[in-house]
Amino acid sequence: MAVGAAFLAGPTVAQSVDRGVSTGNGFYQRCKVPEDNYAKWTCIAYLRGLADGIAGTWGLGCAPVSATYQQRYDILLKYLTDNPANRHLDMAVLYNAAIFAAFCPSGLPPTIEIEPSPPLPPSTR
Repeated sequence: MAVGAAFLAGPTVAQSVDRGVSTGNGFYQRCKVPEDNYAKWTCIAYLRGLADGIAGTWGLGCAPVSATYQQRYDILLKYLTDNPANRHLDMAVLYNAAIFAAFCPSGLPPTIEIEPSPPLPPSTR
């Protein structure tokens, strides 16, 4: 009975969580040399969703609109190959870093200026 209880206790600290391609390690492992054409296009589809999601929120600064998803995929894989110490980071962070390094002259993201909200009117209580 004690053995059964150990299995029901849940995951241990030593177990790692498979986060798929949502981190650089997972994306690099699965997408660097895809098993077949289907796997490659699955990786590009993930990147496309990531890129479109990021562009829809605040844009990518100096990345040209004409950059294809295949080109962005190649840039991202090169960045992951050249920067293995960063692969533990989330793909959104790594994607931005790769695009900025490739397309921005300084390699840094452009400054985003946010206008402050107007002050709230005084309370009417």
